[in-house]
Amino acid sequence: MNENQLFELFYMDVKPSMNPPLMPRHNCEGVKTFWRERFMNAYYGRQEPSALMVWGEVPQMWLAGYNHAKENQD
Repeated sequence: MNENQLFELFYMDVKPSMNPPLMPRHNCEGVKTFWRERFMNAYYGRQEPSALMVWGEVPQMWLAGYNHAKENQD
């Protein structure tokens, strides 16, 4: 799977309650862009700006779980 396909899988697991405060709770392009940036930083091992580090942990944990499940499946 490429990084865009993985992002779409990840984004399906993002619940509105996981969005940062004051961010719209409904599914809009701005929310998707926010999570895409967090995911791509995690995917490529780039460090988040300090103000966003907490939100960067979500895709890091998701990717770790995905990779673990994939290893156990093979």
